[in-house]
Amino acid sequence: MTHPDYTPQRVADRLQIQDVLHRWCRAVDRLDIQGMRDVFWPGAIDSHGPYIGPVEGLVDWIRERHKPIAVSSHFIGNLLIEFASDDLALVETYVRTIQQYPPHAKSQLAQLTGDSVWADRAAVATAFVAAMQSADGHVDTGTLLDGSTVNTRPIPLDAQTWTSLATRDARYDTALDWTLGNLIATDGQYQGPSISDVDVSKVWFEGSGHLALALKLRGGAGDADRAEALLDSIRLGQRDAANGDGKGIVATSTDGLDSGFGDLYYASLHTGATAWYLLAAAGDNPFALPAD
Repeated sequence: MTHPDYTPQRVADRLQIQDVLHRWCRAVDRLDIQGMRDVFWPGAIDSHGPYIGPVEGLVDWIRERHKPIAVSSHFIGNLLIEFASDDLALVETYVRTIQQYPPHAKSQLAQLTGDSVWADRAAVATAFVAAMQSADGHVDTGTLLDGSTVNTRPIPLDAQTWTSLATRDARYDTALDWTLGNLIATDGQYQGPSISDVDVSKVWFEGSGHLALALKLRGGAGDADRAEALLDSIRLGQRDAANGDGKGIVATSTDGLDSGFGDLYYASLHTGATAWYLLAAAGDNPFALPAD
């Protein structure tokens, strides 16, 4: 058993170790190839579950493994650092990982891993999403805590747009049409979708990006013009929003948008709104796997 040492040098050592762990998580989540390499000493060997070997092979393995993953988030928890000698530290940490796959990606995981369980799970996910679609075309959030009763209120925007983007299934065109007919808000000079049917008095600019991209990719009559109008409204907010900086995108057209899920959204600069604007402007679907 080692004894804690909190001399200034040891405190600095602890912070450097913590920094390495955080930089590793960020690099993996962003698929920052050089960032992953940079946290290892030259010649390091990594034991990473099914992969054991040199760092270059690890990076290639992660890059391939993450192709179907739309969103990845690693969260560092309890961290214990013990110093066995002047230049040797024993480090143990908990990590929680959340990774989001579009339904169709699970079938591709079956191809990548050779494990047919992913094809089975893809079928379950696809059937579940289909079961959430209502007669008027909109897609409900999911179920209540009992796991079987459909949660019919509120009806959020992202269940409509992400279903279309993730599946690219024409049956969900009606979800986009429902959105255009039921969730579009006008707030002064801004127009676009709200976050849910609970409050359609303000524009949720992240949702404008979702919807613009979904319409672009659907490519129906008038969709290109609708998408461009949504992007124009986002650009207007980028230029004129009271809390803007001329670069990023604020979350909402004005403060106090009720999400319907127990919280309010405000007209503050927002990473998600900015990212979805860029994705929509580029026509880049984050739920689609690379063509190669």
